[in-house]
Amino acid sequence: MASYSFLLTYSVSPYTETDRVHQNQAARLRQKLNRVEIEDWVKLETVETAFKGVVHLSETTITQKRNEAENIAWNQIKGVMDSLGVYKETTVHVAMMVQELGDLIEFKL
Repeated sequence: MASYSFLLTYSVSPYTETDRVHQNQAARLRQKLNRVEIEDWVKLETVETAFKGVVHLSETTITQKRNEAENIAWNQIKGVMDSLGVYKETTVHVAMMVQELGDLIEFKL
């Protein structure tokens, strides 16, 4: 299993912009992501919606490694969303760069 450095940034928004409950849930999620601790991830001090760190990938091809890195990040963020019960009320857009894996990886939850 090889280790790769990454930089990840995210944006949290309410699923329905005009819904007050969704707005409140998005605010809760932002706060939780701002102080969450994830192994091998470091919250950047000067960029409030960014992490850097290391992902450990076991796949062989670049495409497989990109998918594996995306799945790791997706699962970490989904876990935080699930811990607050806000998966249906919020949307998270993610942009991630992983060392040696080419272009930007983008996805949303």
